Amino acid sequence: MSSETVPSPTTTPAMASSSSSIAAALTTAKNLPDVSKIEPFNEEHFKRWQDKIHDILDVHNLAEYLTLSPLEEGCEDFDNKTKNWTTNNKICRYTILSALSSNLYDIYYTYKNAYEIWNLLSKKYIIEEAGSQQYFIGDFLHFRMVDNKHVTDQIHDYHQLVDNLKNEGIILPARFLAGCLIKKLPESWNDYIKTAKHKKKPMSLDDVIVHIKIEE
Repeated sequence: MSSETVPSPTTTPAMASSSSSIAAALTTAKNLPDVSKIEPFNEEHFKRWQDKIHDILDVHNLAEYLTLSPLEEGCEDFDNKTKNWTTNNKICRYTILSALSSNLYDIYYTYKNAYEIWNLLSKKYIIEEAGSQQYFIGDFLHFRMVDNKHVTDQIHDYHQLVDNLKNEGIILPARFLAGCLIKKLPESWNDYIKTAKHKKKPMSLDDVIVHIKIEE
């Protein structure tokens, strides 16, 4: 009984090219920044989101491509540098778009360059966020407790104002917040305010709240 020899498959140029493309795609996929832990930007807390995107790209040595426009023809080693820019631009663009909400994705998907998307987002939301910060700072500065409400209830309002500032990236020292809380007590607490001012040992915010609850 004779055995037939099965011919080994012939690798054609097309197959080799396809395999090379697949390998390149897999390598690129492995190197893409993981944005799964970044909450999609939905027009709130832009600076926090922007910092996270910048940091994750910086880890991959790609942050510079957020602001780098295409090279002008005629520069040294133009072809290789352009090829490198094109690849890294695609990764940065993918990273930004992947971390946007669906509505914003639909708006910015039409832009093909990462630096364009980054610049447009920055111009729009840094200005809006600055206005939002001014609003919350004003609320905090003008807040003053009144006598016709329980002080402990108004301490909750004070905490909310502090949390609003934190959400805008404004972190105030705990000792400063303790002093502000004392100064914002209602007029009927003037004697307590004067006594607290003359204490030699500074009180923490928690200490002040405990003292206020005892006094009330």
